[in-house]
Amino acid sequence: MAVIASAFRKQNLIYASVPKLPTVSVYTLNQSRTYQLEQFRGDQLVRSQIFPELKLSANQILNLGTSE
Repeated sequence: MAVIASAFRKQNLIYASVPKLPTVSVYTLNQSRTYQLEQFRGDQLVRSQIFPELKLSANQILNLGTSE
């Protein structure tokens, strides 16, 4: 299985919901060769089948590298 994570930061101005909230999207390739989308916002812990020990919230990922 392949996992592609895309985190949209403030400067990208790409959001996935209404009201517009910064979102981490995780796409998982399943056995039928289609992608399943899971989205995480705010303090939700991002789940990964590849890195199950990773315990980061969407906010932590979205704020990486910023001084906020």
